[in-house]
Amino acid sequence: MQKPQKIENLLKKKFFISQSSHIYGGVAGFFDYGPLGCSLRNNIVNYWRRVFASEPNIYEVDSSVILPEAVLKASGHVDKFCDTLIFDEVNGECFRADHYLKDKVDQETCERLDVMSLDEINETIARFDVKSPSGNKLGNATHFNLMFKTFIGPKSQNLGYLRPETAQGQFLNFKKVYELNNEKFPFGTFSVGKVFRNEISPRGGLLRVREFEQAELEFFVHPDEKVHDKYDEVKDIELTLHFGAEVQNTKKMRLKEAVDNQIIKNRCIGYFIGLTHNFLKALGFVDFRFRQHKRDEMAHYACDCWDAEILTSYGYIECVGIADRSCYDLSMHSKCSGTSLIAQKRLDKPKKEIKLEPLCDMKEWGRRFKDRLPVLLEKVKSLKIDENKLIKQIEFDGQMVGLEYKRSENTIHVEDFIPSVIEPSFGIGRLFYSLVEQVYWERRDDEERSVLSLSPVVAPYQVGLTSLRVGDYKKRLNNVFEQLRLRNIRVFVNERNVSIGRRYASADEIGVPYFVTFDSESASDGMVTIRERDSMDQIRVSIEKVVEIIDSLITGNGDFSKINK
Repeated sequence: MQKPQKIENLLKKKFFISQSSHIYGGVAGFFDYGPLGCSLRNNIVNYWRRVFASEPNIYEVDSSVILPEAVLKASGHVDKFCDTLIFDEVNGECFRADHYLKDKVDQETCERLDVMSLDEINETIARFDVKSPSGNKLGNATHFNLMFKTFIGPKSQNLGYLRPETAQGQFLNFKKVYELNNEKFPFGTFSVGKVFRNEISPRGGLLRVREFEQAELEFFVHPDEKVHDKYDEVKDIELTLHFGAEVQNTKKMRLKEAVDNQIIKNRCIGYFIGLTHNFLKALGFVDFRFRQHKRDEMAHYACDCWDAEILTSYGYIECVGIADRSCYDLSMHSKCSGTSLIAQKRLDKPKKEIKLEPLCDMKEWGRRFKDRLPVLLEKVKSLKIDENKLIKQIEFDGQMVGLEYKRSENTIHVEDFIPSVIEPSFGIGRLFYSLVEQVYWERRDDEERSVLSLSPVVAPYQVGLTSLRVGDYKKRLNNVFEQLRLRNIRVFVNERNVSIGRRYASADEIGVPYFVTFDSESASDGMVTIRERDSMDQIRVSIEKVVEIIDSLITGNGDFSKINK
């Protein structure tokens, strides 16, 4: 049995996840999380909050999951948030073009599939004579918008969509948070919540679904000051980078070297790449890299973008996107909503500004153009004025109109600007699956004994308790249980009537790092056994000290191998 199948079986057997609506046959791309899955997912999110959202200038925003069409038209999602679809002309079965064709074409063509135009996809199908799985002809490629469309209220013209990202709700509330932050820069907002993408062909369990959880941070900066005051804390991290605007290479280098050589374009995006590296390491990831988007695959809003890709049985899987979205989003929402989403910066030194303003001869122009005067005024108002190339006259309604200018000089103390945005965006479901796959292994010579080497940071339970006897043991065990809970340690009691070996194996399957056993000698010697999951090493410690020892192990302040030495 292949590793992905083993992991899927384990996750479903222990109800980490389950196919949504499974008693009705289920629908592809939708999953429910069970108790263990909720705990693991929530622990990932809670640690993300600790790492990314605990600074005083980072604010949480929780916005609606349904957005009116105007919002997503402005953001570009209505027109550009698409995948390329191909279909079987006989039975209508649909496929995402780049996924379906990748193992049916040569390597060079495969590397370009996700950036090909519709015509190029059609030419590729013809050149390689690609058929559907049923052997039928494939129809012409089309664009398929990935958003779920709905109607808001009873009127069909009130179109809305389930949000494809949490970011747009944050941009819409930018001005309110800016004011809340006393109009100081930089600052950030974040959201954690469900997003929706109507995938053509969901697959790979949690890796490609139609509903998933995102954790996104939008960090607003001055477009000429893309820096971060904590950059020095991460600049010496060694990263595995896969980069290049056209041809890509993989190289290990320090973050500072990548930023100084403009491989990573600025210190702010560099800081969040470094922070993401530390976050993934703390969760327990070992094999991952940061891949730069090629020029022809860059999102419509981005000027630099890096993915944190985690190595799985499916290859490198994008789990995090870290993008410099420039000022695209706020500019578009300002333009389309008519609401100013600018910020201001007080200048260190005031500067002089020369302003030239066209003089409108209302009396003369009114006599010449009568009711067309408002149109002329609007045209004059829209002129782009360059002091070095002044427009002396314009044509209007077949007549030449001369222009004169009023010159004024102002002292500027405050500069208006539209902020740029640096965005780290995390797919929680992909992190969940990729982490489980990387920490999954089997005991030597026993494929039935699977282990999840989850870090105490994210493990659903950090410690298990069990007793091999009844009577007074129960009272003592419950006392330890309550003391652990008071320290916010995630603990469970295994009371199954099976051997201690089976209890250990059951705990290993769900990633419990430590297991405490009250045995037949505990009453006489006042000692219990602590077992460490990965090594299966065991130590005897005093019942009075067990809570303190477990606490130190979970917080990383203790060393299991040095206890009792």
